[in-house]
Amino acid sequence: MKLKNNIYIGKLIRDFFLIVFLLFIIFVLLEFFKPGMVVNYIRLDFYLLLLFASGIINIFFWQPQSKSISKLNFFDYSTIILLSLLTGIFIFWLTKGIGLLSGLIGFLSAIIFYFFIIFVYQND
Repeated sequence: MKLKNNIYIGKLIRDFFLIVFLLFIIFVLLEFFKPGMVVNYIRLDFYLLLLFASGIINIFFWQPQSKSISKLNFFDYSTIILLSLLTGIFIFWLTKGIGLLSGLIGFLSAIIFYFFIIFVYQND
């Protein structure tokens, strides 16, 4: 029974970490696009501390998944390519002030992001 409770606690902590992580990313993006929208109401430094603490606790309860991973299908490749292009466009938009080099940086970041996701998926 103790092992079963440990699995449930691990899943609960993992889900809490994922929720805190996603909310932090959303808050940072909102703050980036409209300064003062988040920091006027929420202290992001305490939220970041909560994120780090839940991540460290998540490491202690981590258990490997035993499910098998199937090969990538067309939808998977399409999603990875779309996310890579969005990453490249976002980085291009962030660096557009440096001229032609920003296009190169955006393109290379999209390529690196694509191969990183493929590498992570195949080594999982």
